[in-house]
Amino acid sequence: MTAARKNSSNENYTSDRSSGKSKSSGFFKGQKFHFVGKAQLREPEYRIHTRLITSTCGKPIYRFNDQVELLTALYDAIEGHHNLFRIANILHGDISLYNIMIGADGRGFIINLDYSIDLGFDQSSATECDQKKDAPCHKTGTLPFMAIAILNYNAEHTFQHDLESFFYVLC
Repeated sequence: MTAARKNSSNENYTSDRSSGKSKSSGFFKGQKFHFVGKAQLREPEYRIHTRLITSTCGKPIYRFNDQVELLTALYDAIEGHHNLFRIANILHGDISLYNIMIGADGRGFIINLDYSIDLGFDQSSATECDQKKDAPCHKTGTLPFMAIAILNYNAEHTFQHDLESFFYVLC
């Protein structure tokens, strides 16, 4: 059996309990693999699993009480989208019936920035997929609310496409 442990000098040691031998793999020095005997082991990936549990904040836009509340919430969501684009330089990318909410005060807001596009992203560190300008690598959004140009022509996502999605929400 083998066991790996870290010492205080940030070196990774692998010990072989059957022979009592140990050797340093030095994966903190830029190596991606370490060896135990003749076996090659990959560097472990350390991930943190988090879970955020909250209570609901508002109701979906399709549960509006009257037309005034619907139009107010939609206007507020469009204004919030405009501020997100203008101030933070972010496109939402998934405007749909399920991502616009009405707060307790009757004001609208957008949620779910999972497919958002950071327009201020440094392209020098982007992957090859991110750097393609002629065709995106994948389409994102909720299908019934996606802009026609994205569906038909594989267009690059712009704020006009999100505005078109707001129109489909209203329809």
